[in-house]
Amino acid sequence: LYLEAFGGKIFSNGMMYLNEPSDTIPVRLKAQVQDVDLEQLFAVAEQMELDMLGSQNIKGEADCNLTLYTKLDGTFTPSFDQTVAYSRASFRGMELIDIKPIQEALGFMRKERTEHLFFEDVEADFVLYKNKFVAPGFSMNNNLSSFDLRGSYTMRGDARLSVDINVFNILFGNNQRRIEQIQEDSLSLKNSPS
Repeated sequence: LYLEAFGGKIFSNGMMYLNEPSDTIPVRLKAQVQDVDLEQLFAVAEQMELDMLGSQNIKGEADCNLTLYTKLDGTFTPSFDQTVAYSRASFRGMELIDIKPIQEALGFMRKERTEHLFFEDVEADFVLYKNKFVAPGFSMNNNLSSFDLRGSYTMRGDARLSVDINVFNILFGNNQRRIEQIQEDSLSLKNSPS
């Protein structure tokens, strides 16, 4: 399968087992995603009523290698509680906009500093198992600080996340200078020959 979708490209191959004795259809899939626009992707997640960020809350591009095993029901819809997936993803030019939990956690700061975060390029691994996203740990350097994130998030349920933050950068860092540096680094990586 080859698709051009969400501003990028998706290559995948897999198997669907139609002779399964139960009323579900097992599916195994490997996919590679290149240059997908996160805003467009999350707009589709909103339409599917997935409990995630809204398209207005995220910008950037992503590449991803994904291995997935799921079972489809009679309408060929995947069941998240019967899905296991592993993903290695990289995010470029990522921005998070007006994320309430971040603003509440940093409520001692002016809203202007916490309402729009600009991130350096991020490499991350994720596992999805029985409705739960698990992040073994990755760094998300941004205009406020360095975040080291690990833990799990259950869809429409609990979040058990551990976030290590460099408080000195938050309190004393030059937010505007960090934004300019992140954007310059992102632009120079985009324009460098591969």
